[in-house]
Amino acid sequence: MKKIMVVGVVAAIAGVVICVVAAQQGDKAQDAAAPSPVAPAAFAASPVPDAGQAAEPNAADSQDAPKTPVDAGTEGKPDNAMAAMKQAAEGGKYLFVFFHGKGNEQTDTLRKSFEVAAAAIADKAMNVAVDVNSPAEKEIVARFQVQNAPMPLVLAIAPNGAVTGSYQGESSEEGMLEKIVSPALRNCLKPLQEGKLVFLCVLNNTTTSNDAAMQGVDDFQSDARFAKVTEIVMVDPSDAAEGKLMTELGIDPKGGQAITVMLTPPGAAVAKVAGPTSKDAFIAAIQKTTSGGCGAGGCGPKGCGPTPPPQQ
Repeated sequence: MKKIMVVGVVAAIAGVVICVVAAQQGDKAQDAAAPSPVAPAAFAASPVPDAGQAAEPNAADSQDAPKTPVDAGTEGKPDNAMAAMKQAAEGGKYLFVFFHGKGNEQTDTLRKSFEVAAAAIADKAMNVAVDVNSPAEKEIVARFQVQNAPMPLVLAIAPNGAVTGSYQGESSEEGMLEKIVSPALRNCLKPLQEGKLVFLCVLNNTTTSNDAAMQGVDDFQSDARFAKVTEIVMVDPSDAAEGKLMTELGIDPKGGQAITVMLTPPGAAVAKVAGPTSKDAFIAAIQKTTSGGCGAGGCGPKGCGPTPPPQQ
């Protein structure tokens, strides 16, 4: 069984790093309280380099740093990264953000590789460079809590706002493409990064026990204790775009029965059920996961997240 770790603002999925709002203060969180019974690589975690490691400083006097977006478009270029993020989302594209501090030879070299790689995937993603010390970029720096991260740092942001990858060092077309994940995965990552519980419901019109599988999920979400902190993501197991995710979750697309996976922040799969589900069983899974405490840093943006009271 694997453990999930959150460090700074970033956690890994399938070998890449994703933003975890659970660590908004930039402190290293401890391992999640209990190992999940199912911890697929798609939701495994990896630490982001902390501010104590050798890296380019974020100098306030970054007059030498590049300050202009590098989006491939020539017209309608956004004024700042938040505007670029909105524009990318409206176009159904990803946004790759090159965060940097004081300009130097290393930054220039890495930015050039970023521009070349980003240009190669311009049909799928926009890109922008952000000086973390620029007042015009204050909003995006605060949103992703990168002001103290080693620079340069690249984040991959999906159209729905989920961070699906991060890295330092040189960019490559292949590496960027790896951070463009499937719709179902990014739809899970977004609420997880907001500290919510996620039910990934794997079914289609050929699977059996569909209604019975959704019963426990619907009952759980209808409970006032969980209504605002629960997200349901539907996925068709036969969708070729979701093949990698199905493999990571150990789900046979041709298995024939509805599967329900319950995920808790930052990305622990605490239950995987084939066929009928029940609210009580999901509540028991949460209680088991949080019974050991969440560690010094907590495992969600507000601590351990929604924990139900014992059943009467």
